[in-house]
Amino acid sequence: MDWLIKTCEIILVVLYITSTIVYVRDFLKSTDRTELACSLLIRATLVCHIAYLVLLAVTTSRNPVVNFYEFLSTLALGLLAVYLYLEIRFKNRSLGPLVLGFATVAKVVSVIFSTHPMGTEIEPVLKSGWFLLHQVILPLGFASLLISAIFSTMYLVLQRSLKRKQFDIFFKRFLPLATLGEMNYQALLTGVILLFLNIPVAFIMVYRFNNGAWDFQYCMFFTYFVVYFAGVLLGKYAGWQGQRLAYYSLFSLLLMVMATFAAKVYTIRHDWF
Repeated sequence: MDWLIKTCEIILVVLYITSTIVYVRDFLKSTDRTELACSLLIRATLVCHIAYLVLLAVTTSRNPVVNFYEFLSTLALGLLAVYLYLEIRFKNRSLGPLVLGFATVAKVVSVIFSTHPMGTEIEPVLKSGWFLLHQVILPLGFASLLISAIFSTMYLVLQRSLKRKQFDIFFKRFLPLATLGEMNYQALLTGVILLFLNIPVAFIMVYRFNNGAWDFQYCMFFTYFVVYFAGVLLGKYAGWQGQRLAYYSLFSLLLMVMATFAAKVYTIRHDWF
């Protein structure tokens, strides 16, 4: 069944790339036709990616996410899902090319480097329902935080353009700063809620599969949650909106990337691997 999985992966890559191109075209010159194409393509890509994960689970007799590159594929799906939610809520597609661009890169890298071991070749914990739930919630949470960082970057770019009175096409097509700041906060809040939902799953996995021992990766996860939860509280109660929240989101992402990179370099993994 390898040929079927590879065929689906190629179709998904084509859908991701096509969606990104159409969103870029809509950004440069929006028409009724490009608006409809964006709406149909992003939904088709989302549905096809979910169907691909189901097919992967069935053909390999395991959970569809058991290694880093499969996680990267699910992260691409998370970026699509969270962005589509924000697009529908705020009725604006101007940030679509950026988010879909990141999702496309993640999916392409996943397809190039990913391997798909059979269920008989992996640890039993990787076939558990709790691990599947963990690998559904976590990519969605990380995708929300990455989208927050993208929105933060664009907020700072637009704020700089406004101060310098450089009103180019990017300034004209993007949302007002106040709305972009609100979208940033909502993406951050969504990520924190999803990380919070993953906490009880992490507790159960620790005591069922790791004999109650908290390894380095679990501690990293809780550190991520505390840092981002602090950002939500600052945004809600301390008036950290706009520029300050944008800087905080980017700083938090930098910490998360550095910690993840360190874990990768020093081969720090869950103890039950």
